Amino acid sequence: MQIRRSESVLACIHNSVIAEVVRIIGRRGYNRSVGVRLLSRANYKKYEDRNGMQFNGDAHYQCSPEAFVEISTTPGFVAERIGPLLKDPVIENPQERAVSAWGLINPEVVPAKVRSLVANKARVEYDEVWTQVAPGEFRAKCTLAVKGLPVSAEFNQTVTAVNGDLNQCQWHVDGDYHVLIPLIGRSAENTISEHLAQAFERDRRIVNNWLIAHAGEYPIAQ
Repeated sequence: MQIRRSESVLACIHNSVIAEVVRIIGRRGYNRSVGVRLLSRANYKKYEDRNGMQFNGDAHYQCSPEAFVEISTTPGFVAERIGPLLKDPVIENPQERAVSAWGLINPEVVPAKVRSLVANKARVEYDEVWTQVAPGEFRAKCTLAVKGLPVSAEFNQTVTAVNGDLNQCQWHVDGDYHVLIPLIGRSAENTISEHLAQAFERDRRIVNNWLIAHAGEYPIAQ
């Protein structure tokens, strides 16, 4: 399965895992019962201490750090970021400068070969909470978990004013992700790594398109 250029970072992580399930099942001729055993939680424990894969990215946006935080926690924006990965996602703001999203994997984005293993079972949960750490600087703690699969990611986002210009911001993200599935975990993590650059580029396009579409809606710092 090819990772599409239109996928979000979240979708990139999920679909890379699915791609490896398909590859392993196809290569070894596993039947469905073996595939289920491959995804059995009983097999995960001995992998819990294995280090995950680290990632990072940067971007420059023509908006204030405050505006970026507001955009990043807007439900409509989050829905665009997630794309078709989740079926009927629930997106809400549990508190100021925070957003949560959750829902079941959309069966249409899962290859038919393994659809029955995850459809209506794998629930994605995402949380993003921002705090102001200095004038013109905000930091977010973000967590991603796929219930039903031992797949998770923890990362931080930071936005800071550029050279004292409060109407421009530098965005940075760094963190790590884990795929704790026997036989395919490390391979899936490597697949994710290969396609993260495309996923970050997609995020940059979404932010810039949002800024164009919503020009004048965000306050300009004086």
